[in-house]
Amino acid sequence: MAMAIKPTPVLKGKEARAFRDKIEREVSSKVPPVATPNVSKVRELILAKRTCGSK
Repeated sequence: MAMAIKPTPVLKGKEARAFRDKIEREVSSKVPPVATPNVSKVRELILAKRTCGSK
């Protein structure tokens, strides 16, 4: 049986102000770039960690 979808919670008062302040602080914060893995290195790691044998 499917689960009922709950309504989206609504923040009011103190919680709403705290959430808005948090979002406003985080919007202006800078995030450093994240290095993406090299595809060949990832492929090597996958092949090295897979189990031997076939199903």
